Amino acid sequence: MAYTFRRLFRTPYSEVYSVMDDDQSVGRLDVHVDVAMDTGECSLCVGESLTEDEVRDLMDVVDDEIMGNGFMPSTFNMTVYQGKEIISEVFDLEDDDEDDED
Repeated sequence: MAYTFRRLFRTPYSEVYSVMDDDQSVGRLDVHVDVAMDTGECSLCVGESLTEDEVRDLMDVVDDEIMGNGFMPSTFNMTVYQGKEIISEVFDLEDDDEDDED
């Protein structure tokens, strides 16, 4: 598989990526950095269809392409979760406030 990453969100100390295989989303990567401690935490969530070997290959790509980009600390912990997406929903807090007025 040829994985690519689409950055969804970035702050000074974190990044969120959609993990893509061609135009198909196969996962999500959340990266959080503690600059003072020179450490980081990564959560990689992948779909059920990926084999363990494919997940390990993806971990290597994350290490090379995301963690090796100069933004990241010298050491990091990566935790992988595998499952299926059940719900992805956008919440608009302003709409919620208007609904409460009715």
